[in-house]
Amino acid sequence: MHPKEFIDRHVRQLLLADGYSDEATHLACKEAVSHYEKTSGFRKGAVFSECLRVAKRMAKLIQKKQRQQARAEKKNGKVAA
Repeated sequence: MHPKEFIDRHVRQLLLADGYSDEATHLACKEAVSHYEKTSGFRKGAVFSECLRVAKRMAKLIQKKQRQQARAEKKNGKVAA
């Protein structure tokens, strides 16, 4: 298994277990893999934990944005899909 596949699979599994939405998980996994590709050096043994940290931060931001949009749609009388 390639490291990118490992990061994607395991980050996705952990984020879904933490209760993040599918969309937030998908975008956060892309961000984790992107971080892996961009970063030239990691602390010894900290590659996965660093990518997971970046993914969780992204997932939290996306969940927050989704909740804000849902509240705004509810306030304006629109039905969320």
